[in-house]
Amino acid sequence: MTTMTRKVALLALALFSAASIAAAAEVSGTITTTTWTKTNSPYRVTGTVTVPPGNTLTIEPGVDVLFDADVQFIVQGSLHAVGTQTDSIRFLKGTASEWGGIRISGGDSSTIAYARISDGAATGGYEAGGGIQVVGNGTRAGFSNCVISGNRAYWAGGIDVSSGARASMHRCRIEDNYGSDSGGGLFVRTGAQVGASEWDFARNTGYKDGGGIYLWNNAEAWLVNCRVFDNRALVGDEAGG
Repeated sequence: MTTMTRKVALLALALFSAASIAAAAEVSGTITTTTWTKTNSPYRVTGTVTVPPGNTLTIEPGVDVLFDADVQFIVQGSLHAVGTQTDSIRFLKGTASEWGGIRISGGDSSTIAYARISDGAATGGYEAGGGIQVVGNGTRAGFSNCVISGNRAYWAGGIDVSSGARASMHRCRIEDNYGSDSGGGLFVRTGAQVGASEWDFARNTGYKDGGGIYLWNNAEAWLVNCRVFDNRALVGDEAGG
């Protein structure tokens, strides 16, 4: 490659990078009913995002949600984030070293499919659900073909389902998550119910109990054709697989 050719290539790369940055959509605050499109992706989160009751956020296949601030993604209404097998949706850290996870509450129903949720951390005090928390009577969430990995929290590094919430899960992977107290992968507690089929719970760690899965306080879970392996609890008696 000649010097001139190299300069042209570097200039083209710089222009492409600048165009990509310019095309990114910055989001924060209250998000009323709307659709996040692949055309405007990535969506760069610069402050706490809240979908209020009665509103729906739809996220198209191929959208990246990147967190440039260590904040939560709060869904009090409904989230419909459904990717495809060839064009998934990703919730990942951006310029921030981590982010606060997805919080689904408010008694509505949400669906997440063909998505990755990684790098989340719920570490302030006794917080739960580093990747995802589903909480509250009447709150429903469905997950299919998702990967929840590399998240951490005091309770439930991967997913926390609690306080009477319901979650259905199909063909997902919860892996490499960490609970600094209990429930490395999945923590189901306080009257919540979870139905999971064809899931993998792998290499999760709960410092006390429930490396892979932990049920507590009248919680229920139905697991069908799931694999629970290589999880560990460091000091407790209930490794959870």
